[in-house]
Amino acid sequence: MVRLRIQTEHMYEYATNRKLSDWQIDPEGNVHAALGSLQSGVSDDAQYVQDLKNTVLKKRMSVFTTMGEIISLPEGSTGVDFAFAVNPEHIRYLEKILINGEPSQPTQVLSDGDTVELVLLQSQEVENGENGTDHKRMWLEKVKSVEAREGLKDAMKDTDEDKRNEQAKKMLEQELGKQKLPYKVIFRSAALQNKLAEELERESFAKLMEDLGTGEVAISAVVDVYKDIIQSPSSFPIRCLAFFGLLPRSRVLNKKAKVFDVDIYAEDRQGLIHDITQCFAKRSLNIAKFGVFALPNSGALYRIRLEVQNFEEFSELYDSLLQVPSVTRVLRKR
Repeated sequence: MVRLRIQTEHMYEYATNRKLSDWQIDPEGNVHAALGSLQSGVSDDAQYVQDLKNTVLKKRMSVFTTMGEIISLPEGSTGVDFAFAVNPEHIRYLEKILINGEPSQPTQVLSDGDTVELVLLQSQEVENGENGTDHKRMWLEKVKSVEAREGLKDAMKDTDEDKRNEQAKKMLEQELGKQKLPYKVIFRSAALQNKLAEELERESFAKLMEDLGTGEVAISAVVDVYKDIIQSPSSFPIRCLAFFGLLPRSRVLNKKAKVFDVDIYAEDRQGLIHDITQCFAKRSLNIAKFGVFALPNSGALYRIRLEVQNFEEFSELYDSLLQVPSVTRVLRKR
C-alpha cells in the first residue's frame, strides 16, 4: 500500500518548522469571540472559571483542513470542536473524522499539526435516522471549546423531549456501568431519585433527567453524587436499601494495570471486527482474549479481555467503542 499526502507550501512549512508567527496574532478575534461565548453560555461562577482556563487561558493548537485552512483550537480539542469551528451546522451531520487520512471517532483528541477531514451524512440520512444512535450527549462531555458545547446544547434542545429523556437514561446507565455501580435500582427507587434531585438542587428527578438530557447538568456530577449516596447512606430509606443488599459497592479500576472483561453487542456487518479492534490498537491496548459469538437476528457478541492502566483510559475506550457504527451496547463484566 502506498500513501500519498499532498500539502500546500504553508502546511509543509508548519509541519517542518512549526512557524506560528503568521497566525498567532489572532486576526479573526478568536479570544474576543471566546470571551463573548463565556459570558452568554455559562450559568455559574465555577463553570465560568473552568471554561476560562480551558479556552482563553489555555495553550492553543493549530490543525488543518484538507484545503490547507488553519483552524485554531484549545489544546486537547476533539473532532467535534473542529467540526463546529469549520461550520456550526456540521454538528448535525457529523458521522466520523479522518485524521491524517486515518478514520477516527468524532471525539478523538487532535494533535497540533493534524490534517482533519469531516465525514458528513446526507440530509436525508439524518431525517430518516440512518445515523444510528445519537451521540451528541456524549460529545457534550468531550468538547473543549465553549462555542461547540453551547452549539451542542442548542442542537439537543431542538430534539424531541422523549428522545432527550431516553438518551439521558441510556447515558446514565452507561456511565454507572463503567464503574460497576447499580443502575437498575435508580429507576425503581423513589428514595434514591428524590435524594439525587435534592443533592443536585433540582425540584424533582424528572427535572434532573430533563437537564441531563439537554446538557444543563454534567453526567459526571450525577454519577459522583449517586456514588456518595450509596456508599455513605444518610437517609433511612436508603439505609434500608443498603441493609437488604440492594446497593452493592462500586468496584472502580485500580490505578495499577488490571485485566478485565468487556462484552460488546452489535448488529453484525462487514468490517465490524476491524473497527472494534482499531479502538484498542490506537490506544496501544493489549487484547489478551478475543471471542466472537453469533446472536439471533444477525446480531454479534464480542467478548474481549484486555489490560488498562487506569479508569480514565478505560472510560475513553468505552466511549470510543460506543461510537463504532452498529455497536448497540458495551458492558463491563469485571
